[in-house]
Amino acid sequence: MLNEPKIFGHEELNRDQILLDRGFHYGDGLFETMASVKGELPLLDHHLARLERDCIKLLGRFPANEVQQRLDRVYSEISQHRQPMVVKLLITRGVSGRGYGFTSDTPLRVFAFIYPYHPISDDQRLSGIRVIHCLHSLGDRGLLGSIKHCNRLDQIVARGEVQQSGADEGLMYNASGQLIEATSANVAVKFNDQWLTPEISCIGIAGVARQIMIEKGLLTVANITASTLQQSSGMAIFNSVMGILPVANLPDKVFDDMPAEIIRELAGVLPPHMRGQW
Repeated sequence: MLNEPKIFGHEELNRDQILLDRGFHYGDGLFETMASVKGELPLLDHHLARLERDCIKLLGRFPANEVQQRLDRVYSEISQHRQPMVVKLLITRGVSGRGYGFTSDTPLRVFAFIYPYHPISDDQRLSGIRVIHCLHSLGDRGLLGSIKHCNRLDQIVARGEVQQSGADEGLMYNASGQLIEATSANVAVKFNDQWLTPEISCIGIAGVARQIMIEKGLLTVANITASTLQQSSGMAIFNSVMGILPVANLPDKVFDDMPAEIIRELAGVLPPHMRGQW
């Protein structure tokens, strides 16, 4: 049984070498978070494809050998446990002097983290969750749009609103009032019997599960506003770890569609753990 997080990578570094890392100072890095189910990583290929694409965009190259070395350590560990876990791969630019400037040949650093995980209960999944509208908005990120970089302050501020309200999650909008995502998940909205998901090409996080559902024709990308939500019959938030979570209500809206029906409609092309079957 894994009771505490485990960390792999760069065990040779001392305290000062770790604390000088640009990821620590500037969030100069990116990461992927994956579900470990019975010793396997069900969506690993999709996560690695996104990690490689975004790492090249942000850091200029992808340390494939180091990533594979960390995954070998991860698999060696998770194969010993049958419990649900979360695996995080984190890549930073490493150490490159003081200030924002950096040298392009700075050796990248790759870390792997394994965390114990407690899945959402069946009762909560099938009763639906309570979600609020967050006041903190998201801005266009340009090159950083959709990259899961290490600076998550927008989500942290919004999550504080969620915690203060006592809700389960919060919806985040841009300055124009278009829905973007939840604080830690993508969003699906059922409007006129069609499942929609917000356009987030230059903002927010384009999740792995979202991409699969778009490719399989389950989700259509669209601009969604609070007005759209008022006219919708169902809503869910989702990511590749917690799976599909139907939304029972917003502060100004109660959804008609039953959670079990929402899960049936959305989760068919996804791994079983995303339906709560760990």
